[in-house]
Amino acid sequence: MSEIEQLGTASENQVLAGQMEKVDLSNEYIYSQALAITEVAEKHSVPLRLIGATAFINHCPKYNHFYQEAHRKLTDVDLMTYSKIPLDKLDAAFKELGYEPIRSLSWHSSTRDIYVNSEKLYVDVFRDVLSYCHPISFIGRLDLDFPTIPLVDLLLEKVQIVQINAKDLFDVVVVLLEHEFGDGRDRNTIDLKRVTEMWANDWGFYYTGTTNLRKVLTYINEMNMLDSTESQRVREQVNFLLDKVEAQPKTARWKLRAVIGTKKRWYEEVESVER
Repeated sequence: MSEIEQLGTASENQVLAGQMEKVDLSNEYIYSQALAITEVAEKHSVPLRLIGATAFINHCPKYNHFYQEAHRKLTDVDLMTYSKIPLDKLDAAFKELGYEPIRSLSWHSSTRDIYVNSEKLYVDVFRDVLSYCHPISFIGRLDLDFPTIPLVDLLLEKVQIVQINAKDLFDVVVVLLEHEFGDGRDRNTIDLKRVTEMWANDWGFYYTGTTNLRKVLTYINEMNMLDSTESQRVREQVNFLLDKVEAQPKTARWKLRAVIGTKKRWYEEVESVER
């Protein structure tokens, strides 16, 4: 299925998995299709932005060779758009590249659409929100970058995963290695304010995010493709972010939820698949 976590119920996911027979496609083909889709969509005035591995590869040109060295296999394409985009416009953009929609399950149409081409490349299109452990809204954010979502949202997309795995940690390392923190006005910097303000109002996301950032500090010791300078760079980036997050004044909502802590589940439960 998708690199992004699967978002349906267990029964819906089983039906969908049965429909989506995968074939082994090259990374080069999948990546080229990902870029072509975003470019054609722009011609149709449809904002489609890459999320997931293709986005990290695109937005980290200096260090994306790590993906090849790690033998990271792309399996499909994940994109974000707005729910206000009419389906006929979305379909027209995909049709130009030979993709057809899969809509046999009614639950897709409101939050997610799936397209497939003759090569059996599947494309997931999410609408407005990435709803996994901690929902991330993209309303009003897709014009900030192209062809991917903004860098800060790439980071948030990964550190919101409660059961984070090595692939997710790898992606976090790459984006922190390549990019500085900033105020968000430069598409090549990570918007620090978005992270600190979001986590200062949401204890659950704060807890998951900071926990995962600390896991990155351990993971870099296992990532043998990093030299000592690169490892230190990531370590400094993580510690810088953690310091800024802790220094940000917390809201009353955050403080009330912090009292309860992990005694109550602090994240959304969703079906998981290969990322």
